[in-house]
Amino acid sequence: RDFRVSGTTEEWREHVSRYCTGNSRVAFAVSLAFAAPLLRLVGMDGGGYHLKGESTDGKTTTMKAATSVCGGPDYWQTWRATGNALEGCASRRNDAAMMLDEIREVDGREAGNIAYMLANGQGKGRAGTDGELRTRKQWRLLFFSTGELSLTEHAAKAGERTFAGMEVRMIQIPSDSGKFGVFEELHGFDSGKALAEHLEWATSSYYGSPFREWLKALTADLNGLTAQAKSLIKEYTAALTPQDAGNQVGRAVNRFALVAMAGELATRLGITGWPEGEALRATRVCLNAWLKDRGHTANQEDIAALEQVRSFFTANQYSRFADWHDERNRPGNMVGWRRVEKGSTAQGTEAVTTFYVMPSGWKEICRGFDPRKVARLCADRGYLLPSTDGKLQTTIRPPEMNPRRLYVFNSEVPG
Repeated sequence: RDFRVSGTTEEWREHVSRYCTGNSRVAFAVSLAFAAPLLRLVGMDGGGYHLKGESTDGKTTTMKAATSVCGGPDYWQTWRATGNALEGCASRRNDAAMMLDEIREVDGREAGNIAYMLANGQGKGRAGTDGELRTRKQWRLLFFSTGELSLTEHAAKAGERTFAGMEVRMIQIPSDSGKFGVFEELHGFDSGKALAEHLEWATSSYYGSPFREWLKALTADLNGLTAQAKSLIKEYTAALTPQDAGNQVGRAVNRFALVAMAGELATRLGITGWPEGEALRATRVCLNAWLKDRGHTANQEDIAALEQVRSFFTANQYSRFADWHDERNRPGNMVGWRRVEKGSTAQGTEAVTTFYVMPSGWKEICRGFDPRKVARLCADRGYLLPSTDGKLQTTIRPPEMNPRRLYVFNSEVPG
């Protein structure tokens, strides 16, 4: 039932696939459907993509276009299903794509756990009637999700916090292409709504055949196509990776390259009917949209750590730091000292503030993170001033104390 067929691949190309060209989100989603069976062959783990944005902008239509590669309208699911039900569906989608519509239909407290479960490829452990642990359901798949809210936003509304690694397991792509909702190219239709209505009809009429043709081509030359796939992933990863990418972005780009590779191989095999390079172009647009929305190419944990440090200094610069020059200003819970001196700038003389943080106070400021790693991040950002020998701590004599090693921060650190 899951992988039903209606119509031929030629009809699918004519009524569905041709309208993907020039439309990055749709071409990317369709390429993802071709990519899922290759995960095991190229040695990559599963994961997902979430198309987020305003209602009625074509997100669900995009998901249905991708669905049509594999099966009909009963192939895709909504997030409304329970975690246990989605676990069963995931096991049936092993080595294939899983489609999930409208994330707001699942409890925000559960959304992150379900996304992690799908990406991790393993269900919950359960005991049988005899008390013995049953065999866990396992799978390896790619999933494509839609919703007005991102996973982080949906979880936050329910008072939950998603951990940084989750954003790589389930990458959030803005749905708005900047033109006609998810669409950049209308292919002669009067509006994005008209194109979406056509695709709604077409994807419920022609589906399933492309996936069978894809699997037939793969199995006919498994070794040759696997070698091509690995080579293209390496080539595309190099081409798509930003120069200053952190490890998390690097891992995400590798999966973007997987999707681009699958779309290009399906094109070379005559399945999509797209011009060569279309899947790679669509992937690059979606990758750049994710990076722009993300706001940086560093690891999310690093950004969170820096934000935590800067927030602490901003909120507590007068209440948790003793005044260097006023011995009466010594908070009982002080983490260090705040020193204000006159300094010269291009505009003349103005006050220059320096913060001196005790190691114990620094551990408190960095709670939840590695203090030494965060100190290095602060030094790299220019907030922390290393000693003359390059060490992160500097030997300083604070007021009324013996010399000790402290972390020295300039006035740039408060947000």
